[in-house]
Amino acid sequence: MGFVTKGKKKEQVILIYEPWAEKIRWMFKRFKELDDIYKLGHEIEGMAYLFPDPSADDFLTYTFKIHMSKMPGGFKPSCIETIKYMLSNLSYGGAVIYKGAIITWDSARAIVDKELALWAYHKLTGRDVDGNLLEGVERRSLREDSAQAVLKYILRDPAGPLYVKVPDHPEYVRQTLMKDRDPQGKLLRDITFAIRAHLIDDIFLERIKALAIADQHIAQTIEASIMKLEEEHVEEAVSIDDQLVNVRLEIKKTLAFLHDKILTLTPKEKGDYNKSLAGLRDQEQQLLEAQERATQTDLKKDFQELEDLLADIPGRLSGSTMERKQKLARLITESVTIEEVSVHWLRFTVLWRGPLANRPDICLIWRQRGKRSEDWTTEEDEYIRANYAEGDKWTMLEALPSRTWNMIFQRALALGVNRLVNTLNPIPQNVTIEDLNVIPDREKAMELVAEAAKRGNRSYGVWLYSAGLADFAEEVGQRNINAGNWPNPFPTGSRVNHPRTDRASIYP
Repeated sequence: MGFVTKGKKKEQVILIYEPWAEKIRWMFKRFKELDDIYKLGHEIEGMAYLFPDPSADDFLTYTFKIHMSKMPGGFKPSCIETIKYMLSNLSYGGAVIYKGAIITWDSARAIVDKELALWAYHKLTGRDVDGNLLEGVERRSLREDSAQAVLKYILRDPAGPLYVKVPDHPEYVRQTLMKDRDPQGKLLRDITFAIRAHLIDDIFLERIKALAIADQHIAQTIEASIMKLEEEHVEEAVSIDDQLVNVRLEIKKTLAFLHDKILTLTPKEKGDYNKSLAGLRDQEQQLLEAQERATQTDLKKDFQELEDLLADIPGRLSGSTMERKQKLARLITESVTIEEVSVHWLRFTVLWRGPLANRPDICLIWRQRGKRSEDWTTEEDEYIRANYAEGDKWTMLEALPSRTWNMIFQRALALGVNRLVNTLNPIPQNVTIEDLNVIPDREKAMELVAEAAKRGNRSYGVWLYSAGLADFAEEVGQRNINAGNWPNPFPTGSRVNHPRTDRASIYP
């Protein structure tokens, strides 16, 4: 937005389209005044449109590339990410960008002042134009009024990191662009996954206590792991800095050559140089990511700060501040992931740092409300019409494995179908066959879901194995000897203090 092209493909020139450039200047100026991207987003959201419709003559004269929502009278961004992208686009400040790198700056091609464009870029990205982290840039993690949770910036799902929203009642959420946007073009995102943070955090913190009880030398175990990692990071940081200097020097040489010779190179030569440049940029990105990991990892400092907590995790953890709990989570985990495996069950996987627990630690967590259900299909509706009146309850649940009996009942009401028989069945009203199938033993599955389903808003998790390595080895041996026997599960609840929460286990 703001730039257009004119002419046929081989003779095209890029021009500034003033009716839209005026709006671009307003966006940058207003962002500077407000110093808050979300306040700017709310202002734009309240407008009928931001960029006016071009005239008929302009549509015939220029080629427009539009990536915004069409509104009566013009266009405006469809989400806050679009606004962020525009305000961090250095082309508006006159940057000439080739293959993701700035070759030069040309004031004649600028829509806004270069300094203003750089201010916005620094504000939104926290980096300079070479990708280096800036000093003194406010980070979200430092905002005291933001939503907080123990696994903030750590917990991920298969699609990437989860975010923490709602300061008063924190939730881990996954957001995507809405499929069907509001006709008024509001800057909305669709929440595709959400769970109250305490339901996850309570189970995670109880597991840490169980690990500490099982390993009386947990502090020494963590310290040894940190010392090893610190040595690796020091060596890595020195090597990364040297490599980064060399790679960036090669990039600058290649860009300078292309800038001087681009008009005289053959297509094959251009392709060769582009391939070489792409490889250099990939190397730079990999080195930057490695550098950031090394820079952000200050585990030894965190360990020293938490020495008193590590000395008595079972006695001190519950009374610790949120910040200390977050630091402990970063200190002792390499990764924490969560994913939906059925309507109500979540698989929570923790990879502990070093030899703390030399295996992925997996817990099945019951989510009372379940994931968002899909729209009813025509085939499902036809099945309910044909079978709900007198059909066997279990058979119907098997035919509709992602639907609970409550859901089937409500859908039947909507379809005007009445139940004519009363069949008793042990499966709870808010449990699906899909939930039962997560656990291989049907009898044990029924026992667990029956307990989980009546927990209300309390968290309910079942760890696959005990926290202690000795008990773990014993359970694995028992599992191999007698696959038909299930050890007694010991679920963990957020409001119940079980003396042996670490003994939770559900697989034979």
